[in-house]
Amino acid sequence: MISKYYLAIFNVTSWREFLNNGARIYGTTGNQANRAKNLQKGDFLICYITGYSEFVGILEILSDAYVDKSRLWEESTFPIRFDVKLVEKLSEHSGISGRDLVGKLSVLKNLKNPKKWWAFFINSLNEFPSDDGEYLVNAIRMKAASKRDFSSKQTWKR
Repeated sequence: MISKYYLAIFNVTSWREFLNNGARIYGTTGNQANRAKNLQKGDFLICYITGYSEFVGILEILSDAYVDKSRLWEESTFPIRFDVKLVEKLSEHSGISGRDLVGKLSVLKNLKNPKKWWAFFINSLNEFPSDDGEYLVNAIRMKAASKRDFSSKQTWKR
């Protein structure tokens, strides 16, 4: 099976709540129910924080979509849910800037209005073309690895 890549939208609060709740359940709005049926186990969600306009993580989907109206998030129930595994996480404010991807991702090339580069990133579960998804996954993994490598090195002494 070839994995597909989808957009997972968070705001700052819902991202923090997702992490504080163990980063095991991703939820989105009820109007994404039909779109959610297309996602399969083994596909990936690429996490985007709207307040920062940054990509900050990769989730692997572990279940089919299901409906659960129990309250996990403060602002909404986000009833369309998936069990997920957090594959990679970047710190807030150190993610991959969406603006920096204009011209690099196919969904951000040949824009009629370059100031509206963010338009693709307003609907959860938008599917990325494979090349775009792989580009983002690699960019997030490389940035996460560089942060780990840097933090594990000894500090220089004078």
